[in-house]
Amino acid sequence: MLDVLGGLYHPWPTTTYPSFHLLGREIVPWVSVWFGYGAFMQTLLRLLHNNTSTKNLWLFLGLMVLGDLVIEEIFLPMGAWVYYGNQPLRVGSLPWWWLPCNSIGVFLAAAVAFRARGYLQGWKVLFVVFSTPVSVAGTYGAIALPCWFAVNGNFGWFVTQMCGLLTMALGLLLFCVILEVVLERNAFEMDGRGIDEVTQVVDEEETYHDYE
Repeated sequence: MLDVLGGLYHPWPTTTYPSFHLLGREIVPWVSVWFGYGAFMQTLLRLLHNNTSTKNLWLFLGLMVLGDLVIEEIFLPMGAWVYYGNQPLRVGSLPWWWLPCNSIGVFLAAAVAFRARGYLQGWKVLFVVFSTPVSVAGTYGAIALPCWFAVNGNFGWFVTQMCGLLTMALGLLLFCVILEVVLERNAFEMDGRGIDEVTQVVDEEETYHDYE
């Protein structure tokens, strides 16, 4: 659905690569490369468990954006996917408005998992399997709407770029909201440490583990 709204297409032939269809769109195995992006989520969870500073969270968000950029620049020249439509903030083949959507979506998923860590024991750890795509989709819904209008519209260059910048601004705002509301941190207190670790419901060693 996000690919359809955002103007992304995977042009790989079904005769060579197995695929399935979703919402009338062909989905190829190359989309699985984005599961590797989950490594950022695992690293972020470790940082949160170590009660890292808010400054480091800002820096890590930048690292996630950079990682997304690297993945895109590797696979776009290979033709693994293409962006079409009236894309805002296009630099070369990549519309940069996708970068905050992907990165902040994964950040939100990690923040929610961390906040619910006291309850994610045993079979309840499966909550993360569902909360992650919901978090990413929710992030797109919250900040990508201006770009969706631009991609599927026929606006001039200026309006199109303004839509992209608006998505960027909404992304920064959403990131601050996640820090403030989900992680209970002051988004601009760089030395802040967030929720006091003493208030954890269970020890970190017991979190995210299945029953033995």
